Amino acid sequence: NFRCVVPEGDPFSNGAAHQTAPVEKDGLHPRWDTHVDCVAGEEEDALLAFHVYEKTRTGSDLIAYEILPMHAMRTGYRMIRLRSPTGSRLQFGALFVNIKKEARTGALGTLLDGPAKKANKRCKSSIVPRPFDGPQADEKPLEPLEA
Repeated sequence: NFRCVVPEGDPFSNGAAHQTAPVEKDGLHPRWDTHVDCVAGEEEDALLAFHVYEKTRTGSDLIAYEILPMHAMRTGYRMIRLRSPTGSRLQFGALFVNIKKEARTGALGTLLDGPAKKANKRCKSSIVPRPFDGPQADEKPLEPLEA
């Protein structure tokens, strides 16, 4: 018995997906420094998908992805190992993220509405994706993410 909290339609237009701006001139170690709020009605039923695209002259090509259940993600700084478009693990492809989770109340419609979402900032989990460029001096060692 699964509950779907993602509204029907285009995920980018209804607040169910977030797209960052392309990183220019740093293809080897891109850095997004973007805060993303992920709303989940039930953490046990929610999946979080990371997709990395290469911007081309004619559009964009998927170069890596990972899909993880939210309930398996532990808080703190984590490495998200990426997969190739065919599903095999990439040897060096990973995203360095800071995961924060918090329980909040509110109707899902209120959480996903554009102006209301910006005003309330209600969420179940927050994910801050950024690529790994080495640990910072004030950061403790990382534990691997269990998927």
